[in-house]
Amino acid sequence: MLPDGNYYLPGTDEVIPADMATPSPDDRFHHCTYYPVANEFDPWGGPAWEDKPKTRCFFAPMNST
Repeated sequence: MLPDGNYYLPGTDEVIPADMATPSPDDRFHHCTYYPVANEFDPWGGPAWEDKPKTRCFFAPMNST
């Protein structure tokens, strides 16, 4: 946890805003990600996925540090 209440995730080098964190039901950290569809399509007609995952949800234990 950062001094401003946000969370830093070293594995993805990302800062999760404190208001995005949901209380964890099992007192453990959980980070949910997904790969969004890019704005272009591949040459074979299917969707093209971005190569960097985006955060969908983040669960943190109550009063975690």
